[in-house]
Amino acid sequence: MYKNKRRLRLAATLVVVTAIAPVIQPSFSAFAATTSKSVTTNCGGDQLEVGLAFGPGAAGNGSDIVLITNIGKSSCHLEGYPHLSFWTATSALPVKLSHSTYMFKDVRPTRVQLNPGRVASFGIGYGDNYNPKSDAPKKCLVTTADVTLGVHKYEIPFGLDACRSDMVVAVTAIQS
Repeated sequence: MYKNKRRLRLAATLVVVTAIAPVIQPSFSAFAATTSKSVTTNCGGDQLEVGLAFGPGAAGNGSDIVLITNIGKSSCHLEGYPHLSFWTATSALPVKLSHSTYMFKDVRPTRVQLNPGRVASFGIGYGDNYNPKSDAPKKCLVTTADVTLGVHKYEIPFGLDACRSDMVVAVTAIQS
């Protein structure tokens, strides 16, 4: 029963975010990756549920939105840029992270209060028109991503040919 409620909440959240994704404004300004900080949080590991929604794409760029839902009974907060690590079917893939996203408006990291049942998100942006070597796709097909929020790690299914993004993926700060 509890798992069904969690799934229904996450499904409803995905529908809402998918509906608003097309109105997210692209921005060309960027923050340097060296000035970013990782996520600080007081959320418990079992207090959050992390899921993936498809984002907009245009002009050789793709994106996805990661939803972070507070499924706990108490409020907590998140702030900063999440860390991502990418995995093929057999190994980790050395993808460089940046904060220069084409498909999302850049926002500075701010403290996001996450009350029970509420959702925060961050965007993942990537190019999809780089021409890799002919043997590269076998080595570059991402199947999952680990999202690290503070000391907690969450695995999400994630499909990406990282060679077509020139092994660079951008993330936004967590937003309410």
